[in-house]
Amino acid sequence: EYDAYIIVSFVNATLVLSIGETVEEVTDSGFLGTTPTLSCSALGEDALVQ
Repeated sequence: EYDAYIIVSFVNATLVLSIGETVEEVTDSGFLGTTPTLSCSALGEDALVQ
């Protein structure tokens, strides 16, 4: 099992990148992109905590 996202946090934003054949920005990941992320993790099989 491999990670699906790279989460990059800035002072006022969070960037979510998907990992696959290429690395691409994701806009519909469920992460809040307008705030910094201190920590994130998978919660169960279908939920993420930011």
